[in-house]
Amino acid sequence: MSPSESMDALGAIELLGYDDRMSVKSALSASLAKSEMERKIFDLCFESFFSQNALINNHGSDGVSPRKVPDPDILAQAAPLSGMLLSDDWAGIAVAMQMAFETIDVASLRFFTQKGQNIAKILQRLNFEDIARDVQRMRQEGSVGSAESAAALEETANGLYNFIKHYVQRQLALHVPSTDEEYYSHLKLSEIDERDYRRMQPIIARMIKQLNSLYARRRNAAKAGALDFKKTLRVNLANHGILFDTRWRKKKPDRADVIAICDISRSVRSVTRFFLLFLYSLTEIVSKIKTFVFCSNLVEASHIFETYPLEEAVSRIETGSGLPILMGLTDYGRAFSEFKELHLSGISRKTTVFIIGDARNNYDNPGADILGLIRLRCRKIVWLNPEDPRFWQTGDSVMKSYLPYCHVARECNTLDHLLKVSALLCRVAR
Repeated sequence: MSPSESMDALGAIELLGYDDRMSVKSALSASLAKSEMERKIFDLCFESFFSQNALINNHGSDGVSPRKVPDPDILAQAAPLSGMLLSDDWAGIAVAMQMAFETIDVASLRFFTQKGQNIAKILQRLNFEDIARDVQRMRQEGSVGSAESAAALEETANGLYNFIKHYVQRQLALHVPSTDEEYYSHLKLSEIDERDYRRMQPIIARMIKQLNSLYARRRNAAKAGALDFKKTLRVNLANHGILFDTRWRKKKPDRADVIAICDISRSVRSVTRFFLLFLYSLTEIVSKIKTFVFCSNLVEASHIFETYPLEEAVSRIETGSGLPILMGLTDYGRAFSEFKELHLSGISRKTTVFIIGDARNNYDNPGADILGLIRLRCRKIVWLNPEDPRFWQTGDSVMKSYLPYCHVARECNTLDHLLKVSALLCRVAR
């Protein structure tokens, strides 16, 4: 960026002011980005650098806010941060967070592994632990108002925590000298933009090639099997019993049979999109796939992959396009019930069942007993949850009701997570 371009940018901001975010972005883009590639780089840097400003507009990364203003007595006893969350004072929270963000030494950022320690610094500066104490105290009080306030505080705190993780991730993207593959492998799938999809395609292709090659090596190593003594003796009769020519039992590779049950509500659809991209590309590992998607109800979507190219099929499933699906409140209990009634007979002891979802069931019946029936019939149940395990039983999450029936349950919200999960299929398919 030349000095003249910097002066042009400053002049444009001086004329337009900085009250309107989109006007500032347009002015800076017109002054600094001289090509299509530079514009894309500028968009990424702008969103990363000014991401904390979105807090006031979005009320946290999940857009969650309390249902109603709590009782003044509850606010009086709450810690400062809890009080701001309960009263919906996002301007005050933004100021507190800006001060907390100053605890990050940007100049010292070198590795993506520093993400956790910088999040911890920000949470400590905000006295985030006070929220858990306030939630516990409100629940112990036992009144209807205090219980509602506890639930609202817990939900908004989760949104704030996710926003902080997003901010630190973006700062690392700005300042850590890393390759595209390292960055996109650790970027949360729920935070990616449409323009990132194209950049991620070659990374995904390399990961899938790595998995298929890994399975191919294991398959070739297993083909020979054990020594077949009868055939070996028979073909060596002419050699007077000397075993010059050996015969081996051939082993047919046991490729995985997969059923995928995917939540496509707004909070999960990005993870579902990339999981299906991985799954349907593992042609060496997976023999048969059946895909089901749900939000307020459940429908089979396997035929979409038979009709359209992979990229288009995944995009259609992500939005429910062309499917008789109801995009209302997420209902896991209904989805499992409909799967039991219509598709349970399709599960065998060779089937690995993948469930992709955050288990946030809007306080409805989770239908965990149906998951128990699925477990009895299948080879393995693997649950992939895009949320941090610390939030698996907060608010309306019923994840812990499902855990006893899962063989594997993991956080899954990055390409790196998906690579490790897909590697499970290499171990299953043997």
